Amino acid sequence: MHSIGFGFDSINHDCKVVRVTYVEDDDGFDIVPPEVELYALSRGCWQSISYCGLQSIIPKRSPQVYINGAVHWIAYDRKTNGSFRRSLIVSFNMCDELFRQVFLPDSLAAQRWTNLKINVFGESLCVMHHVCSSANKGYDMWVMEKYGVVESWTKLFAIIDYQQSLGPVIGFRKNSEVLLERSENLVSYDLKTKETKNLGLWVGRKLKVKVKTRKQEMEALW
Repeated sequence: MHSIGFGFDSINHDCKVVRVTYVEDDDGFDIVPPEVELYALSRGCWQSISYCGLQSIIPKRSPQVYINGAVHWIAYDRKTNGSFRRSLIVSFNMCDELFRQVFLPDSLAAQRWTNLKINVFGESLCVMHHVCSSANKGYDMWVMEKYGVVESWTKLFAIIDYQQSLGPVIGFRKNSEVLLERSENLVSYDLKTKETKNLGLWVGRKLKVKVKTRKQEMEALW
């Protein structure tokens, strides 16, 4: 099982790719330490990192976001309390090449990692929680207003999917509308009017649309 992250080292002006590989044993991925490799464009080769502070498990092909000089993934703790696994965010800084943990509020940490999607809202780290219960279906959006400060996590809004037709949250437009998948099409959701609009782009089941919060990208959507 492996995950990959791509980012930029602003100190050395170098593009880097980090690859984390886990080896499964009789107890899953809880005992054998992961193998961490780093590819730097300046070196042109992969290099193993002996110590990098990685203590959590990054799921296979976990989506990533790059913000504040680091790659971020949704991850979960190794077993520390029976079968309970706490969800959290793991970051890898492209400059000092170290992993760090970014903790979630208790209500999100208790959720299964598969129901959490990491993204960037404006200049802040955010997490979309897919709510799926008999009473409510949709998404809750949480934003970390001060990077690295657990107490700054704030729930900004909730999207209630009355028709149960909305798929994964993909990203955000400049006007803060939410981009989602619905019936294999890309749609926008207006937080004020609660209305959705088909943007005329086919997503498909296998094709994954990645929306980056950079001014020069996806200009056609804005």
